[in-house]
Amino acid sequence: GCDSTCGSTLVDDECGVCDGNGSTCSEVALEFSAASDGSVDVLYTSSGDISGYQFDVSGLDVSSVSAGDFMASAANGTVIGFSLTGATLPAGSGTLVTLSYTATAESSTLSLGNYGAITDGNGNSYATVNFGSDLTHGPADCAGTFGGSLVDDACGVCDGDNSSCADLCGVPNGDDSTCEDCGGIP
Repeated sequence: GCDSTCGSTLVDDECGVCDGNGSTCSEVALEFSAASDGSVDVLYTSSGDISGYQFDVSGLDVSSVSAGDFMASAANGTVIGFSLTGATLPAGSGTLVTLSYTATAESSTLSLGNYGAITDGNGNSYATVNFGSDLTHGPADCAGTFGGSLVDDACGVCDGDNSSCADLCGVPNGDDSTCEDCGGIP
């Protein structure tokens, strides 16, 4: 066998490790899909099946998660998912979890944080975990919504219509000098 012991039946795994379980060369990548209406998918590409995950996400207040056959939850920036029935996500590419959220920063990132892991079909942590680009929301608008489109009007009112500081002539921050009464006198 691969351990150089007479009569041994041990063999190298796909990573070249004698009697290994294939986990030392395993790899998984996670990335955000395009966000839409406060929802974003976390996508995966893996060299093997996925039996569970725990990862951190920053810049999002996650309000709910959806993970198909997996039980999933999110709290305090950590997302966790697993199956009580032994189901796995297949090797290759797919959607790991869908997050419903409110943005809390200009951009969001994925990481393993302090205790995270993505586990293969045998419950072993993937040897290599890569993360895609940040999810960019954009700067906060005048209402404090990251990626929002509201702006202050000429009067300094968020999403205002310039009426709160208009002079008698209807000019924002005007001095009443641009209009005339019926007699032509300003």
